[in-house]
Amino acid sequence: MSDISLDILDAIGTKLGFSRKELRNSENLSAIIELCLGTFLDGSFEGKASRKEALYLMQIHNIVKFKEQQGFNDKAISNFLEDSGYETPFIAKRVVSTQKHRLRMVEKWSEVLIVRLKKESYIKKQIQLIGECRRPKRVIRKKPHVRRESEVFREEDFSE
Repeated sequence: MSDISLDILDAIGTKLGFSRKELRNSENLSAIIELCLGTFLDGSFEGKASRKEALYLMQIHNIVKFKEQQGFNDKAISNFLEDSGYETPFIAKRVVSTQKHRLRMVEKWSEVLIVRLKKESYIKKQIQLIGECRRPKRVIRKKPHVRRESEVFREEDFSE
């Protein structure tokens, strides 16, 4: 790839909220390229990820769908993501007291989360909500880290 192309990808990544260091990660560059190709093919940026948290959610959705096509059940997909070091994604959840949505990282991989991540309608709604939420204070990393209590949702938080 030419330096000009890499500079353009850097500019797109920066607009999505990636840091320079994150842009050197091949998975992040791959996700940005997939987003650009999808946008080119459908002629619109509407409904696409406008932030790195939404782009990561789309990546995880694609991995989950791929593993499902390979014959993995929900538990096996959850175990694969955990064992491979993928962090759980951010989701937008309504705060009862304010009725606004806030981004929170899901506590751990589970079958319940995998079922949700397989649903196209859930992903589209989350991408929209993520675009409306304030940015979280933490960056997406592939390595596990200690999460503060206020950063996570528990499995029971998924009940609607």
